[in-house]
Amino acid sequence: MSNVLQSDGSGDGSSMSLSLSDFPQELILHIASFLASVEDLHYLSCSSKQLQRYLSAISPNTILRLAARSRTDFFRPRSGLENRQPYLIIAATARQLSEWAVKSPENVAALQKAFQGGLYPLIFTGCDSDDEDNEYGYWETGNVLELCLEHCSLTMDDIRRLHAYKRTTIDPVIDLIDKLCGKQWRATWDDEADPPSDKEEMASNATETFYNLAVYGSLFACCFTSTLDPRQPRNGLDTAARLDYLKYCVPDDNCWATQHRPTDAPRGPDGRLHPWLAVAYEPIYSATEFITDMTEPHIVMRHLLRGRGWRQVWAAVRGAAGGDFGEAWRQRLWEAVVMFQGFEGMEMIGSEGPARWKGRLVEWRARIEALREQPKVTTVGQSWSLKVYVPEYPMLADELRICTFGYYGYHENQNGF
Repeated sequence: MSNVLQSDGSGDGSSMSLSLSDFPQELILHIASFLASVEDLHYLSCSSKQLQRYLSAISPNTILRLAARSRTDFFRPRSGLENRQPYLIIAATARQLSEWAVKSPENVAALQKAFQGGLYPLIFTGCDSDDEDNEYGYWETGNVLELCLEHCSLTMDDIRRLHAYKRTTIDPVIDLIDKLCGKQWRATWDDEADPPSDKEEMASNATETFYNLAVYGSLFACCFTSTLDPRQPRNGLDTAARLDYLKYCVPDDNCWATQHRPTDAPRGPDGRLHPWLAVAYEPIYSATEFITDMTEPHIVMRHLLRGRGWRQVWAAVRGAAGGDFGEAWRQRLWEAVVMFQGFEGMEMIGSEGPARWKGRLVEWRARIEALREQPKVTTVGQSWSLKVYVPEYPMLADELRICTFGYYGYHENQNGF
């Protein structure tokens, strides 16, 4: 460790040197909070045993903020998009954010407001500016990453576990998604062997799709609590909140286009679109002209959810916990509660399988079997070909169909996966 301060000591001509480890612990912790990344924290901690001891007391929230600043491929995956976003940070803390939100109606309102600002500050790659600060769009609503950094945390042990999780779950599931609706899928399509109905021209990205599914489940898995046990109060993250997440945190041009099609889209007495369909142009969609790497995440996710390959993978998970139900409404709930457990739940279809989840799977199935009444279902739309039946619990395929109302409607005679 190089000297950071030299003086003449007591004035007798002798020299006194101070190193960083000679500073008080409180000051070192404060200095560490201004490091450029969590990797710099690791290197600083390894420079001396004294610093390692001092830095062991750094707060988990500071570690999270340092991780969010990191520009490494680990925290900001190379997704094939031009802009590498902090997907892993948001996915790893989304469940914590959800647990914070449901503690009060005010917290739920703050989360919904953040949804309108998107997952993270947008990067305007088309801006002609040498000032990096001007390339980021921060809206008055804030964004989900901002709330994560304020209310969530990560420890160094968490980061070590994330490294292992990337190997056993993240990478294998992204590869699976790529085979089902990504580059590998497009490259290996067989017109004779594969169902024509499964083939669509989509601007898809497997990494983006994985994190969109993971964050959705982590944020809203808590909604199943009151569905599986009707005695439990609802937590406020209702269908409208989930649709706000999809419309603004997973922006899709097809969602914006829904504002203008079809002519028989659900409307209120005032003639305006049903609030579940309505999308505010500001702020997310006004920025799309600056974004050159837009995909079609709503269409891609809905294609994946309805595809036989994805459904077969999750059917195997359910089979390990007692199999499926004969009643349609119980089966739909069973599929949803297993599939939408978020970032952590992806472990069930990772390389290590559902073994660690079996106890929870068996419990969920038993609760569904014990239900005496079907959960509430809301009908959106009037036309027979454009009706969407949305349950009160998270059902992503139905919610995506609302977001892109009319995209499939004229060609489908039934709703669902």
